[in-house]
Order: sequence, then structure tokens, then C-alpha cells
Amino acid sequence: MSDIYIARQPIFNSDMELFGYELLCRKSLDNRYEGADDDKATASVLDNFFTFGFFRLIDGTRGFVNFSENLLINGAPKLLPPEKLVVEVLEKTKVDDDVIRACRSLKDNGYMIALDDFAVGLGAGHLRLLDIADIVKINCPKAHDPELKSFLRRHGKNIAFLAEKVETAADYKLAREMGFELFQGYLFSRPTVINAKAIGMLNNSLIPILNELKRPEPDFGVIAEYFKHDLELSYKLLRLVNSVYYGARYIVKSINDALVRLGTLELTRWVNLMLLKGMINPENAELIKTCLVRGKMLALLSELIGDRHRETDYFMTGIFSSIDSLLGESMDEIVKRLPFSDSVRGALTGEDNFLRRPLDAVLSYENAQWDAVDAYLSETGLGRDIFISLYLDALEWQQTSMAA
Repeated sequence: MSDIYIARQPIFNSDMELFGYELLCRKSLDNRYEGADDDKATASVLDNFFTFGFFRLIDGTRGFVNFSENLLINGAPKLLPPEKLVVEVLEKTKVDDDVIRACRSLKDNGYMIALDDFAVGLGAGHLRLLDIADIVKINCPKAHDPELKSFLRRHGKNIAFLAEKVETAADYKLAREMGFELFQGYLFSRPTVINAKAIGMLNNSLIPILNELKRPEPDFGVIAEYFKHDLELSYKLLRLVNSVYYGARYIVKSINDALVRLGTLELTRWVNLMLLKGMINPENAELIKTCLVRGKMLALLSELIGDRHRETDYFMTGIFSSIDSLLGESMDEIVKRLPFSDSVRGALTGEDNFLRRPLDAVLSYENAQWDAVDAYLSETGLGRDIFISLYLDALEWQQTSMAA
């Protein structure tokens, strides 16, 4: 378990709806053993890990997972449910009759088959897989390619083509024009570049509340007045304090009592959460989900590294880590308007401080940049299994908070 990392990258359809996640796995066993024993060990790790983590990682969608030829032949994908798994066949796979039979068996059992890093000029074996494949992943074209366009047109009736490494709005536009239906890449960590609808707006009624909460002795009477002028916010506050989470013994009916029940630290966290969630729309929903995961994971990390008293700063650093993308403005300008501490402001603008280092580790984890994650874990003395466990806990919290 401690030898495995798993990150995830979202995959969207042409309507910018979430289709699934590619689960990016690091199997350090591959560097330690050779031959079939390695594949058996990897299958065992997949079994153990996905038993408790797979469904949290895919968040109700589908998970795209790479499998080597030995794992395909040995039936390792059947460790996971067919309605939730997309089996990716690597481009380096030696496609022979055994692999073809294995893929056909998986297809017959309800699994979707995807060909990873497909190129028009691949060998005859991979071309045979086109008759089985549901999805074909191709690096995003940078210019119109007549041969590729003809290939997409010939096979597009039976296969969904996925453009990988979509990095700019121009990439996305070209891929759509050529007939791609699914899209994956760094562009979608910055969805504001796709169209103007993706740009969110700050709920300015929350900022005075945050300013009051930042004072050494906040005036709850003043804060209550702000809430009373916002019916929706008041409703959400009362629903929160009367939830099972707070173990209420009696129903809280007034804003003032609700504020006292929450307390300054919890209220600060909740108002920041509402500020972020208030910006959500279909185009940026995935980025906001990612920011919530970052915030919770940094808060969890703060406790393990002995900095729990500054947990709120860790949380805020995570949830606002992409607010520049959400608002379509520079981070330097945004942090001037929001009541952040100097440490949070510094971390968000790139200063190398105690908040920025764990944030960078989480960002590296999201992009499967394992060396950078290893460096942070070495610095803090945390194990990989702990890091993964925190990530899964943060995912579960995010899914609960989005539903609230």
C-alpha cells in the first residue's frame, strides 16, 4: 500500500460535463521486480487499494485505469465493477491473440475499452483493437491533419475519440472541429479560458462578514445583521447548525444563537466555503471541487505536522488556490480585496512559506508529479499511505460539502 500513489485527472465531454477521471497510478513495484511476479503484485495492490478508495476517487462517474498486457490476460480489471471502470490498453502493449481475447472478454462482461496514446501509424495489432474499443485517446492535434481527420471520420460512428493534452482554448476548439468528443488536459484546471460563462463572481455580502471575523474580538451583533439581510445565507446557516454534524439537542431558531453555536473559527471556515461555492457554475464546477479537496487536505495535514492552531489558514490557502482562474483576474489583485492573513496572501501569490510548501505538494500530487510529492513527504516525515488516506478523506468531505 505504501508503494502506490494515485492521482486523478478529469475528463469532460463536449458539453463540458464531467465524464470520468483518469486515475494516474505510480507502481514503484515496477522498478523493483521483473516478470509476472510484478504484475501479480500490482494486481494485489489494485485490489487492496480500490476496495476502499475507488468509488471515492471517481465520484459517481467512471474511472480510467491503465493495465499492462499481463494484467489484461490475467483478468485484473475484473477486480473492479464493469459499470464504473474504463480499461485502458497502453500504447506499448504487445497486442497478440491473448490480449485480443482478454479485451473481448472484458467487453462481453460490460467493461468499456479505451486505447491509450493511439497513433494512426500504430501496428496491425492495435488496429485490430479498434473493433473492440469504445474510446480511443489521441494527443490533441496542434494543426489540421487530413490523415487524422479522415481516420476520425471513418471510425467515429462506433468509437468516441478523446483528445489528450488539451492545453489551450485553441487546442480545445480545434479538437472539437475535428470530431473529438471527449477532452482531457491542463486546460481544464483553468476553465475560465474556455468561454466567458466560466468566470465566477464574488458574493460581496460575505466579505464584510469576513472582515468582521478577522478582528481580534468580532462583534456577533454586527455579523447577525449582515445575515438578516440575506435570506438565503440565513437559511443555510440555520440548516447547518441544526444538522446532525453539530449534534444539536434543541432546534436553533435565531441567527444570533446560530452564530454562538458555530463560534468564530468554524464560522470563518463556513463563510469562506460559501464564498467559494457561490461562484460555482457548470463550467467551473470541477475546479471548485478540486479547490475544496485542496482546502480540506491542507487542513488535515496541518494537524499531522503539528500546526493545528493555524488550521484555518491552511484551509483557506487550499480553497482559494485557484480563485484567480475562477474570477479571471490576477491573484495579486484578488488578495488585496479579501481579508486574508499575510501568510495566506503570501502563499497564494507564490511566496515560499509554511503554507505554500504543502499546497505545492498537493498540486504536484494532482498532476502525478511524484518526485515533488516525495520531497515534501521526506521533509515532513509523513508516509505515502498517510498522504493517500488524507486525500481520500478530503475527497469524501468535498462530496458531502457539495451536497449540503
